[in-house]
Amino acid sequence: MARGCSLFLFALGVFFSLIGAVCLLAFAVQGNINANQFLLFVVFEMIGVAILVIAVRALRRTKPFGETTSVFEGRVGQYLADTSETFEIDGSPYTVHYQTPVSGKNGRPSSLVVSTPVECDYEFQITGETWFDKFCKNIGLAVEIQTGDSEFDETCYVRSDTVAFTEAYLTDPIKRVAIVDLRRLGFPELILGHGEMSAKWLGFDPNQHDKPDLTTDAATRLVLLSRNLPPSQPEFEYRTGQWRRQWQFLLWAFLIVFALTIFTLALYPPTHVDEILLWAAGLLAVGAPVFAFLSAMLLRGTSRSHNAWSGLMIGAIFLFPVGSLGTISLVNGVTDASQPVAHDVLIIRKYTTKSKNSTNYHVECQSWRGAEKTEKFSINSAAYSRVVEGKSKLRATTRAGGLGIEWLVSKQVLN
Repeated sequence: MARGCSLFLFALGVFFSLIGAVCLLAFAVQGNINANQFLLFVVFEMIGVAILVIAVRALRRTKPFGETTSVFEGRVGQYLADTSETFEIDGSPYTVHYQTPVSGKNGRPSSLVVSTPVECDYEFQITGETWFDKFCKNIGLAVEIQTGDSEFDETCYVRSDTVAFTEAYLTDPIKRVAIVDLRRLGFPELILGHGEMSAKWLGFDPNQHDKPDLTTDAATRLVLLSRNLPPSQPEFEYRTGQWRRQWQFLLWAFLIVFALTIFTLALYPPTHVDEILLWAAGLLAVGAPVFAFLSAMLLRGTSRSHNAWSGLMIGAIFLFPVGSLGTISLVNGVTDASQPVAHDVLIIRKYTTKSKNSTNYHVECQSWRGAEKTEKFSINSAAYSRVVEGKSKLRATTRAGGLGIEWLVSKQVLN
C-alpha cells in the first residue's frame, strides 16, 4: 500500500513537472509569452519538483513489489528479524527491534533499536560529536547545550528544538552517566520523541556486535532515562526550530525559482555559448559564497542549524550553477534595448547528428563577425532538404543583448 501511494505521488510529480516544462518551452519557442501564464507554469514546475522529492524519499523507505524486505528469515542470533519483540524490566515495558540489511537500489543498513514508552511531549537527539559539529559550533553557526560535564560535552552532541526542557533534563548527572553508558554499550544515538525513548545502533550485526545481556543493559538505562523527568514549566513549550524551518523553506524556494530561470535560455538563446558561460561563472563565483554566508546567518543559532545549512548547500551545488546561467540569460534579454539585426550568410555545409531515437539537422554558415569564423545552427528537416551547400543562405536575426551577449531572435533558410 505504501509503495503504491509513493508511486502515485511520483507519477503525479512527473505529470506536473512535464506540464510546466513543456508549456514553458512551448511559450519560449512561440516567442509570445503571457506573464500570468508563464508564472502559472513556473508554479506547476515547482509543485512537480516538490512532489517528486517527497515521492522519492517515500520510495526509499519502502520496498519494490515482489522484493523481500531482508535477506534473512526467522531469527538472526537472538533477534527476531524485522519484527518487534516486547519485554519487561522493573515493571516497565521495552521493545527490541532488529532490522536486517536490504541491498539494491533502495537498500538500507541493518539496525538495532531498543525503546521504552515515556510520558513526554518534548524531543531531543543525542549522538556522537563529529568534526563538523565542532567546526560549526566554533564559527557560531550551531549552538549546542553545554552541561559543564566535560566527558559528556566532549563525546555527545545534543540536537533539540525544545531547548529549555533538554537543559533541565541534562542537569541530572545520573542521566548523563546513563547516556554515556549507552554509547559505551555500542548505541551511538539516543532519541526522545513521539512518546518514546529509544537507543539506536545503525549497522548492527548480531554475529559480530552482540554481547550477553546487551538489550537488557540498554533497556535498564532507557527505563532510568524515562523516569523522573523535569517538572513541567511554561518555557518548555518554546521551540527554537520554527523560524529556522521557515527560513529553510524560503531559501529552498529561492534556489528552485533561481534554477528555473534556465528556461529563459529558450527565450534568449545566445549565439555563442562561451560568452554567457563566462558571465555565469562570474555570477557563480560571487553569488554562491554570498548565498552560503547569508543562509548561514539566517539559519544559525540552533543545534540543528548546521544540518539544515549543509543540506541547503548540497542543493546549491546543483541548482546555483543552473540558476546563474538562467539569470544571466534573463537579465541579458530583458534589459536588451537594441534593435534586431538581420544577417544573410552563406551556408557552407549541412550535416546531421544522431541521438538515441532521432536525427538532428544542422548547417554551418559564414560568420557575420569575421571572415575566418563560422556559425552553426540547428534547423528542421524541411529546411534541411532545401539547402544547397555553397549556394543557399540563412537569415539569422540577432540582438545585441543588455549585457552585450548577442542572442538569436530567429533564423530562416532563404529560398
